[in-house]
Amino acid sequence: MNGIKKYKKILKERPNDAETHFKLACEYRALKFFPQAVHHFQESVRLDPRADTQNSLGSLFLELKQYSEAHQRFSQTLKKHPDNADAFNGLGEAHFGLKRYQEAILHFSKAIEIRPNAGTYHYNLGKTHHRLGDYPQAIERFKESARLDPANAEAHFYLGFAYCKSLQYAKAVQEFQNALQLDPKSAETYGNLGYAHGALGNYQEAIKAYKEALRINPNLSEVYKNLDEAYRKFGSHQPGRAIEPGKGPSSAPPVGDSKGFANVAGMWEVKRIFFEEVIRPIRDPELYKRFRLSMPNGILLYGPPGCGKTFIAKKLAEELGWHFMEVRGSTIGSTYIHGTVLAISAVFKEAEKNAPTLLFIDEFEGIVPKRSDLSTAVQHKAEEVNEFLVHLNECSRKKIFLISATNEPDKIDEAVRRPGRLDKMVYIGPPDLEARIQALKMYLQDRPVENIDVLRFAR
Repeated sequence: MNGIKKYKKILKERPNDAETHFKLACEYRALKFFPQAVHHFQESVRLDPRADTQNSLGSLFLELKQYSEAHQRFSQTLKKHPDNADAFNGLGEAHFGLKRYQEAILHFSKAIEIRPNAGTYHYNLGKTHHRLGDYPQAIERFKESARLDPANAEAHFYLGFAYCKSLQYAKAVQEFQNALQLDPKSAETYGNLGYAHGALGNYQEAIKAYKEALRINPNLSEVYKNLDEAYRKFGSHQPGRAIEPGKGPSSAPPVGDSKGFANVAGMWEVKRIFFEEVIRPIRDPELYKRFRLSMPNGILLYGPPGCGKTFIAKKLAEELGWHFMEVRGSTIGSTYIHGTVLAISAVFKEAEKNAPTLLFIDEFEGIVPKRSDLSTAVQHKAEEVNEFLVHLNECSRKKIFLISATNEPDKIDEAVRRPGRLDKMVYIGPPDLEARIQALKMYLQDRPVENIDVLRFAR
């Protein structure tokens, strides 16, 4: 409190002293007097908008979980200091708090590019990959964070947890032990150490770790269950459940409960394209306006049937938080002349009514066939294509994003794929090896699979 009295006295004499406002804000923040801290940081920024002052205010907003305000402050820093690594890291944390994980990855990666030896940046990027279920990438980031900052217990803990998710239990045990050397009072770490030992069949060590977790925190109900299972199934290779980082006693969510891309195994290139071509322009329309770029109306998915076109479209809608509407070309088509035109109009009206809407149209080639290939007997279909194009041109303005899917992209009318329409095509093929591994691990979660060679099955 002496520091506060000192700086308040100085401000009575020099009310426009930016440095004193900054120091007073730091004093208030240390004492958790957050409203006063925010006020004096804001005054310091107003009087002298330095990068460190903006970043300090942004980090305070992060602490208060006011992520939009934090985003604004770090963005202000980057306008004047485009290579400020801390601001990129802060933006990444703000996006993470807003559950915009792909954008968080982008900003954490930029921070690492500028300052590659900052262990915190690697740790934050690792947590983001972990949240998305991309455990191989999470492992690499946490390993680098632990190397650069060996005293970071959380880096070792999360590395251990990612190893568990990747079925690498021996490595998980080592990392949990490393974490406990740095933070010996973490019940969560002991609980997960017990889980890893149990997965390896080391039940005596598992029981010891579970007991220590309960000694530190007797309220961990999941650990009681795992301890009971360790006693009952001694000698079997059947682990209990890992304790999710940051969630205390609760267990991992069931497969299928995750929303958005966190529940999509692999498909990293497709997700990257969606982020750059769809998510970013929708979430940051002002950026597109500044560069005089038109907002996207839609995207065309193509590839063999049964490879996940509908699934990834649904997950994109969840990632955006938009209403998802699915229709098939065969349901829109009508045997009556003008019937299909009316059906097309009705679909877009329904999408507009529930906007913002991600409209997914499967069997797309049946709605917009090449007009040059139409015989005289079906020339009325040209009218249907024209009707569709009219609605397509209005999608972004009406907060509709169209995803069309086809197995035969060569049968689609060329006008549909002109710039500003569905000019971006994304191939959705059979899952590659990495995606198959991730899918198997996702669906085998919390099952006794330590003796199963996941890589062999994936191949």
